[in-house]
Amino acid sequence: MGRRPKLAEVRSRFWKARASGATLREAAVAAGVSRSAGHLWLHESGGLRPRPTRPRSPLRLSLAEREEISRGMAKGSTLTAIAAQLGRSASTISREVCRNSTPTGYRAVRADRMSEARTRRPRPPKLARHPELRAVVERRLAERWSPQQISRRLELDFPDDPSMRVSHETIYMSLFVQAKGGLPGQLAVHLRTRRVPAPAAATGLPRAPRIKDMAPIPSPPQEATGSSSATGRATSWSVAAEARTSGP
Repeated sequence: MGRRPKLAEVRSRFWKARASGATLREAAVAAGVSRSAGHLWLHESGGLRPRPTRPRSPLRLSLAEREEISRGMAKGSTLTAIAAQLGRSASTISREVCRNSTPTGYRAVRADRMSEARTRRPRPPKLARHPELRAVVERRLAERWSPQQISRRLELDFPDDPSMRVSHETIYMSLFVQAKGGLPGQLAVHLRTRRVPAPAAATGLPRAPRIKDMAPIPSPPQEATGSSSATGRATSWSVAAEARTSGP
């Protein structure tokens, strides 16, 4: 069995055919997809070829594979037989059908659209998804444990529970970037530093000069800045000061 083309390659063939003057049906045939899939791509992009996007992971089912699933189910084939034909595991096909089926049945284009929407949906933070893990982290922070200590201790206290794992970076992020379901910001006072890291612009470090080996110009004399009538004298003084600093 040859390599299955990725969705990006399939769409590229479709849009190349459209650019050469092919009809919707002809372009769909050239790409190896159904006419409904081509119509969906035209509708989503407004009839224009979209900008290239990151290719879909080969671990995820492609639209062509979903169409094979739909045709196999219409023929009455078992999910195990469909999985063997696609070179996928039976559990992958079963999970796909359960997740993306509707009361009217399984349809490839609609299933692909539902899967893409589910992938784009932002996931809540891990501490918001696991209340038990969040309770342990909050208790340890109140006891003045550092996030690094909490992360390492969780591996010892829950060696057989992968859901009770969290990195110290995630704990810091949940404290300083308040999100729904995250750690209360008041717990930050229990950190040993007791302060939020200052931004780079507020570190107080001297800025590097924009001009290499730039010589500072001393302040003009008082009479040069006393009134607007001394503007000419101030300018002459500045020119003279520049000549002194740039001389041999």
